[in-house]
Amino acid sequence: MRALFAFLIFFGLIGVGVYLLDPNTELTPEEAVQWELQQTVSSEDLDTRITAALDEDDYETALVFQDISEFTGIGLSEETYEALRRAGGITASIGRTGAQLAGGFFTGEANSIAGLTGAVASDLTVIGDVRDISREAPDMIAGEPYNELILGLSVVGVGVTGATIATGGGGLPGRVGVSLLKVAAKTGSLTADFSRILGRLLSDAVNFPALRQTLNSVSLTDSAATREAVTAYARGVRTSELAPVIARMDDIRDSAGAAESVRLMRYVHSTDDLDDIAQMSSTLGRKTRGVIALTGKTTLRAFKTTLNILEFILRNIISFLSWLGSSLMVLFGRRIFRAR
Repeated sequence: MRALFAFLIFFGLIGVGVYLLDPNTELTPEEAVQWELQQTVSSEDLDTRITAALDEDDYETALVFQDISEFTGIGLSEETYEALRRAGGITASIGRTGAQLAGGFFTGEANSIAGLTGAVASDLTVIGDVRDISREAPDMIAGEPYNELILGLSVVGVGVTGATIATGGGGLPGRVGVSLLKVAAKTGSLTADFSRILGRLLSDAVNFPALRQTLNSVSLTDSAATREAVTAYARGVRTSELAPVIARMDDIRDSAGAAESVRLMRYVHSTDDLDDIAQMSSTLGRKTRGVIALTGKTTLRAFKTTLNILEFILRNIISFLSWLGSSLMVLFGRRIFRAR
């Protein structure tokens, strides 16, 4: 009787396993990411990353990992919660935001929400684009090394701004996308692979030899004259090949935020990677960069693949145990029959 009772429990457990692995029950991409994080990330991991971010005065990154804590249900230590509260206090926030906003507006370099707001604001008024053109153009005219990405994106930005004004704001997403790419280039957030791809796209869009002739005929210290000359030249810029990249940048910004869209470019090596990151951010939002940092995975497919492999292993284990249980039951059944 004990043996029979044990078999009943054994097959009951198998039944539960089969139910849990019902092929008709499929996790969503968000649930797949959540499941993997819960299996591989500890409270100590999140505490360490948040503390490191706050030590570097990188409040945005600390918030990313706090979001992951809430998403997964993995708690943080009381010390970490207290550090986040202090960093998010009004005084600390105002001081940090003011300096970053001004720095972004006047230099065009930023890696925070406030800094990017300033950088994009200066580009929307074409001040930032003209500033960057005036910085890079003298070296191009003199035949010296210059940053082709910054110069090319600035010229495209002037052209997109003109289109934005002409359409009553219809080109604004494209205008923002160009600014974000330029900030990514300035802050070193672009990978070497994607920089080469973007460089080829800009070479097709902007005729640099013709641009050099145009800029050589104006005084680059005269912002108004430079703006007028570049605006006229930018009307002939061909952005059809570049447009999908610009649109993807704005998609990521819309899902994850401006600062995160720039930082996520560190994981982009091709246009396919950009598409994957855009899809991932549309599901995970601001958590995207933290998920990538913790798991090393840059596509939602990668999380589903992990679950499929686990499902395959478990299903085969269950099949093997079912076969073993059936064989043992036959064996014991014969013995019981003979005993009777």
